[in-house]
Amino acid sequence: MIGFKIWINDEEVVFVAATKTPIVLIEQNESSGEYALTVTGSNKRSFLHWNERPLKNGDQIKIKVENMDKTTPPDLIRSIDMQTMKESYEILKKELTEKNLL
Repeated sequence: MIGFKIWINDEEVVFVAATKTPIVLIEQNESSGEYALTVTGSNKRSFLHWNERPLKNGDQIKIKVENMDKTTPPDLIRSIDMQTMKESYEILKKELTEKNLL
């Protein structure tokens, strides 16, 4: 499967793959102002999340896309509840239609 191998300062951090949507983010904490590398994604039935890795000034991040046999297990797996997702979609669709945004 195709995935991402990620290093911070030449140290292996995480090998990730998600069959639908792998996402690599650099986020700033609003209260502390510090940055962190966040990796998340989804497959057909679950949202996947790997713990944030704090970043400091001068850190170097390397991301390599490649075929891989093994990945780092996610720190959090949350099932996608399709019924709840559909209900949320219908509510949002109605709100946007009423505002003539759809």
